[in-house]
Amino acid sequence: MSEQKLKHFVPTPPRLPATNEQNLLRRIQKRCFNSIGNSLLTISVLVLIYYVAKSFLDWAVFNAVWNAATRRECMDISPDGACWAGVIDWFNGLIYGRYPDEEQWRVNSGVVMALLWLLPLMTRRIAYRNSILISWITLYPFLGAYMFLGGTFGQDVGIIHMVFTSLAAGYFILLYLNWMLCAAGQPSLPERLTPLTSKLLRRGQHMNGFLLVWAVLSILCGGVLAQVHLEPVPVDRWGGLFLTLIIASFAITMSIPVGILLALGRRSKLPVIHWLSMMLIELVRAVPLITVLFMAVTLLPIFCQAVPSPTSCRRSCLRSACLPGPIWPKTFAAACRLFPTANMKPPRHWGLAIG
Repeated sequence: MSEQKLKHFVPTPPRLPATNEQNLLRRIQKRCFNSIGNSLLTISVLVLIYYVAKSFLDWAVFNAVWNAATRRECMDISPDGACWAGVIDWFNGLIYGRYPDEEQWRVNSGVVMALLWLLPLMTRRIAYRNSILISWITLYPFLGAYMFLGGTFGQDVGIIHMVFTSLAAGYFILLYLNWMLCAAGQPSLPERLTPLTSKLLRRGQHMNGFLLVWAVLSILCGGVLAQVHLEPVPVDRWGGLFLTLIIASFAITMSIPVGILLALGRRSKLPVIHWLSMMLIELVRAVPLITVLFMAVTLLPIFCQAVPSPTSCRRSCLRSACLPGPIWPKTFAAACRLFPTANMKPPRHWGLAIG
């Protein structure tokens, strides 16, 4: 009797996926020509796009001048077209400024190296993946400055710059060696030295192996770079898109920690830190960018004649880093409120507590 009352599960056959019977023309008709108003609006937009595209192509391509000696010659050939001959002639200056032509390979190599530094982030299994971005922010600027500025170790390059340049070159080589070993399915170099480091230290064997390999490669790179002489190029000869990228990268990198510190200081319970942060935030946010640029480039050298004044490039970098920093605190303060209270213990010990 109990067996007769049991219900047997009978699975239903799987349903076929829904098919869209509307083709592309039917979708356009349904979305753009479903009423008189939408039809008129669609036709008006298409006519406007046609005239704008036609005018742009006539100016930029069909009536443009690609070969000319002077601007007057461009105007004589085609007064209604673009004069791309001047852009082509000044293209090198637009990209590199007054950087020497025979040394521009250093700029190209530095930019390519900056991109290659971040390329291993595509692999999740690479050893010490979290340190790649930190090393790019802290170590690459020294290697890039050496390539852009040039000089010789011990003469034009200072001891601190020389040490950090060697560390950056050693880390870059170690990074790609570990990446190639990871792609081949082999253990990384620090893991290969684990039996050796385990005999010396019981804790932190992988980290000790990593530091050992890094130190050896850095010493070798320092010895090789000491034999290389790069023609010195002063900062005054930098310019173009190359200098713009340097200033923008420096501003983005430095303004974020400045904004985080000001956001924490703005929420501090210590009156001195709180009011200093508030005054700096409100003062900088109320001043236009052109005013800060004028003060940093023109007036600062006049008022600080007794003090060694930094170059215009360094002043621009500092100005670009200090101005966006106070703009971030409100955004960062709102984000900090999402953190658990336990994560805010270190800032609270520093007097930068979040209310």
